[in-house]
Amino acid sequence: MRPNYRGYVQVFGEAFGQIVRERIAEHKGSSEPFEQGYLLGLHRAVTLMQQTAEQFDIPTDDLGVADIEETAFL
Repeated sequence: MRPNYRGYVQVFGEAFGQIVRERIAEHKGSSEPFEQGYLLGLHRAVTLMQQTAEQFDIPTDDLGVADIEETAFL
């Protein structure tokens, strides 16, 4: 059985992207240190996914997080 990496990346990316979008919607602009740290960690994970995808010529649209802008976390 040959692994289906593209399918994994798409399913994981879509699920992770949904989690990120929900968290941003619920806690954007929060002054709570925990929420600020949580969003900062999500920001780092999203940008790492986007940057790494570029290095491997993976279209960012396949990640499920391509539409999440850095400013969304502010």
